[in-house]
Amino acid sequence: MRAGHKLNHNDKGVALQWKTEKQPVHARHDKGQNRISLSDEADMKILTRSVLLIAAGLMSQAAVAGQTPESVYQKACKICHDTGVAAAPRKGNAADWETRLQLPMETLVNSVVQGKGAMPPKGMCMDCTAEDYEAVIRYMSGQ
Repeated sequence: MRAGHKLNHNDKGVALQWKTEKQPVHARHDKGQNRISLSDEADMKILTRSVLLIAAGLMSQAAVAGQTPESVYQKACKICHDTGVAAAPRKGNAADWETRLQLPMETLVNSVVQGKGAMPPKGMCMDCTAEDYEAVIRYMSGQ
């Protein structure tokens, strides 16, 4: 947080305070009320930037914390790899994965990143890393 900014969080909600050149600004979100209260002197640009920075930080932490092979599979791969849509290798089906697993893992990951056949680039997981793709390939293939 920037110097002069103060964030308070408790069971009642979140409060954000900062100083502008003119006067202090106070913003408060009350739990259960679904509203944000601002002091009359609030500078909306500063408030908007502060809220967006806080939200971006929370979302990036949540995305990183939840990237397990199973969660990636559930959100991005399951729709095709459960049933074998458009010749997608089915999760846990050794015969579907046999020839693919003879290729280097880097080749398989590149296929996901670039897209292959009916699979779009990044395989519907836009926030996945190469490590995430490798882990989900291993998860689906049973390796």
